[in-house]
Amino acid sequence: MSALQSAEESVELRRLRRRYLRERAARLEAEAIAESFTRGALRDSLTDLANGRLLDDRLQSALGRARRHESLLAVLYLDLDDFKEINDRFGHPTGDKLLQVVAERLRSVVRAVDTVARPGGDEFVIVVPDVESRAAVAQLAVRVATTVAQPVHIGGLRLVTVPSVGIGFSTGGDTPAEVLRDADAAMYRAKQRRGGFPQVPGPPAPAVELSTCAWPAVPTPPKLASVQTLTNGRAPR
Repeated sequence: MSALQSAEESVELRRLRRRYLRERAARLEAEAIAESFTRGALRDSLTDLANGRLLDDRLQSALGRARRHESLLAVLYLDLDDFKEINDRFGHPTGDKLLQVVAERLRSVVRAVDTVARPGGDEFVIVVPDVESRAAVAQLAVRVATTVAQPVHIGGLRLVTVPSVGIGFSTGGDTPAEVLRDADAAMYRAKQRRGGFPQVPGPPAPAVELSTCAWPAVPTPPKLASVQTLTNGRAPR
């Protein structure tokens, strides 16, 4: 092989290498953009929680699992009491920060298999598959409410918002819309009954002991939320 041929091959190899690197970089960039779009389509942009679309998908999967394994699924529906007042009085940036703090607190009290979602506004949903009992879910609801109700310090402000929590149960025979509707209806009843410790009325969870779940001590305690359960469209009596 002549020196000229060797030099020409070396130039060609360098050219091919540069072309490969350009194409690889373009491919990685395209994949990153696609992943970003996919994530943006499934995640709430403010809190990075699951959005309504991903919630529906996760809930559909959890309902299918409950049906196949004859297990119990719970959905907790949360609404932040007095959030609108905080948002209006102190501004949207403060309200957004408060929602981000609430999201982090919710992540901290659930299992890895649970899904925490923000469908919108100041409402949050927790999907809890394979629950041990209704009593265990009621205790989780109290723990969630207690954690969220801890004071939040933002820009020199000390803010407290307490969630009303509704619980819906399913063994897999419902659609995502139906179980969300049940939990949402229970949440609104809880909001109407707020003013005391969380309550889970009567059967199917008559043995729930809530007196051991202390609410956080704050100088001027807010109106406390109640917890309601709803099963198959009816509140237990």
